[in-house]
Amino acid sequence: MTSILVVDDSAVDRRLAGGLLEKDGGFSVRYAIHGADGLEKIREELPDLVLTDLVMPELDGLELVAMVRSSYPAVPVILMTSAGNEEICVQALQRGAASYVPKRVLSQRLLDTVHQVLELASHQRTVSRLMCCLTETFCKFELDNDNKLIPPLVSHLLELAERFELWDEADRMRIGIALEESLVNARGPSCAEWTTKPTTICSPTAVRAHRSATGESSSNRLSRGSRQSS
Repeated sequence: MTSILVVDDSAVDRRLAGGLLEKDGGFSVRYAIHGADGLEKIREELPDLVLTDLVMPELDGLELVAMVRSSYPAVPVILMTSAGNEEICVQALQRGAASYVPKRVLSQRLLDTVHQVLELASHQRTVSRLMCCLTETFCKFELDNDNKLIPPLVSHLLELAERFELWDEADRMRIGIALEESLVNARGPSCAEWTTKPTTICSPTAVRAHRSATGESSSNRLSRGSRQSS
């Protein structure tokens, strides 16, 4: 049975959210009274999903989202918010929350949101298992002097790097920025060929970007493959 941890310092709201989940019949629900208690419960038994309030003592919802994302990246977190917290919701999504549900529409939207997030999390786990079976992939992009295609290209390549667990998040961000600047500054149409392996992404442009971003020598995990015409 799918395990869900509900974290809320309000006993009324905690039972309301838990009651909605229990009525579904497919969930095993556990409870925590604040963020720190939630982390302790997660350490004791890893849930399939965390549903948390935003404003709490000890550890608030944003801090809990960030810590779960860092320590338990496969566990999605849904934030419950009160009116007027739209900006906070954006911050929560940026920190790694899977979604959010306003408390005023909890009874109407909670179950649909939970099912949607769980389905997506299951799909991502399946994709991760599949990517572990991938030994090599090749792709070639000809941008035809269209700079609008550069940001999505860089995003796609960084997604590949993340799936292959190349570098940490900070390094990938620096590499992405340097790679985008390199492509934008190139004269004329650009052609980039990429051979991607679990330990290698091949592109001289990316090599230069990686060296610029991290200061590594040529003996890094980036090797060869991109051509640019001036």
